[in-house]
Amino acid sequence: MKKSTARCWALHSALFIGLGLASSTFASGTLSPGGGGDQFANGRRIYIQKIACSSCPVSDGVADKSGAIALVERIDADVFSLSPRERSAVVKYLNRRWRLR
Repeated sequence: MKKSTARCWALHSALFIGLGLASSTFASGTLSPGGGGDQFANGRRIYIQKIACSSCPVSDGVADKSGAIALVERIDADVFSLSPRERSAVVKYLNRRWRLR
């Protein structure tokens, strides 16, 4: 009887640990207000706040792939006075959003 109880606990423990580890794969993908480490999401946030807001230089945003390419060139030329980290994040966002690279 002791063997079957121990085996039952071991199986249940493995099941709960497996479910606990697997739950992270079902996360929503949203970021906390702290920013987190997701460069794509940070790039999107910076793009919206510093490049494409209503009072920003590109208030209409980017409408097509050629516009995204032109915007990346402007970002690389430091037209928007972004930090190197912000430039990298926004370029990564635009590259992935418009499938540039």
